[in-house]
Amino acid sequence: MKIHFKCYKCGEEFNVEAKNLVKKQSLECPNCGNNFDVSALDKLRNAVQNIEDAKSILQTPVPSNVIATRRFYSWEFTFIEED
Repeated sequence: MKIHFKCYKCGEEFNVEAKNLVKKQSLECPNCGNNFDVSALDKLRNAVQNIEDAKSILQTPVPSNVIATRRFYSWEFTFIEED
């Protein structure tokens, strides 16, 4: 997954792979060197990590007798069809 950025200082547009963004401590425009706000970058990294976590959960194979699985805060519960 790529994230598209636009520098409002110089107008440069560029993409960063989400897996690389999660590892970055800072982000700057490749054209003018303008720094992306660090607190906004922290929030963006957290959001990307949440998306990646959700994708891995959604891609997990579900047994045929499971009707639904839900997560609620720190709990997970599953509805299982009786045989």
